[in-house]
Amino acid sequence: MFVAPADYKDQLKSLIAEEQNLDFAVAFWGDGAENLIPLDSARSVRIICNLRTGGTNPAVVRYFLSKIKDGNSSLQIKHSSHLHAKVVVGQNQALIGSANMSTNGLGLEDGGLARWMEAGIHTRHSQEVASAHEWFISLWESEDVSTIEDEDLLAAQIAWDRKQNARPPLDGDPRAPFTMGRFSVDELKGRPAYVTIYRKWLSREAKAAQEAEEESAKSAMKDAGKIRWWAYECWDGLPQAPAEMIGIYWGTRGKLLVEGVCRLLESDSVPFTYDNGDEGWIELAAPKKQLLGRPFDIKDAKALQAELSDFIDVLWHTAVKTENGEYACVIHLAETVRVWGEWRAAYEAS
Repeated sequence: MFVAPADYKDQLKSLIAEEQNLDFAVAFWGDGAENLIPLDSARSVRIICNLRTGGTNPAVVRYFLSKIKDGNSSLQIKHSSHLHAKVVVGQNQALIGSANMSTNGLGLEDGGLARWMEAGIHTRHSQEVASAHEWFISLWESEDVSTIEDEDLLAAQIAWDRKQNARPPLDGDPRAPFTMGRFSVDELKGRPAYVTIYRKWLSREAKAAQEAEEESAKSAMKDAGKIRWWAYECWDGLPQAPAEMIGIYWGTRGKLLVEGVCRLLESDSVPFTYDNGDEGWIELAAPKKQLLGRPFDIKDAKALQAELSDFIDVLWHTAVKTENGEYACVIHLAETVRVWGEWRAAYEAS
């Protein structure tokens, strides 16, 4: 049966719902794909993806790997740098088409329309399903398919970030600064821009490590003048450098301060030792006066601070975070704008 573009996603969801054993040889995976995949122990799911060409969001793969690490033995995932197919096979049916498990393919991230017109063939013919299954098994067991190692995820992140950085500039007047309502969620998705919220300042030991690095850099670059870096203390989930980040201090007593924008340095973490003997580290970032190519100075930081003053508590408690600690979190800029838009609409309707 031919599957037209308007029916492709529904046909895929129907296949997934009906089958107990599922094999996916689908090259590229984007945000939201994990929500389509059943991860209960009664289902067997095998996935082959392509990590090396920048089409797969590594966050989705990390999610699957975390489920495996947590004990989900019914889920397996591998990768192949040569895969370009889009094949989904169950015990009784198969879908062979053009759509990746991504926003462009299926409109997954926000439930909207896909950006490409996809089509495919759905079959329940036993010989065709058997042939597709045999092809998948042959590929799964071949030398072209490998288990996913840490270096594969690192390469995937670099490729993904490089592809996102290649996107065209934001629309509109390039002299207009960033504000919460100026750009849509779709315009910001995938761009290397984040919000960091921290509820405590640097420890004394971390501050000393930061200042030592500044002095070392100043000595190495004698004509550089004053060097001032930002430091993030013991953050595990910071994005890949050179991502841009808005730094927001929101103290435990309610003080709010938008410090500005910084860019993560492409350098190693700086280790240090606390007075009690514990080990710590800092990640360094350079302050900027731009965000995604738009001006962002002290005046713009104060304007954003005013926008966030009644909203920061909602953002902290409801946003989907890439890192979430007791006193710190990382939120993608698109997610920040999404939550702000929903909050603003509810506020105006009340």
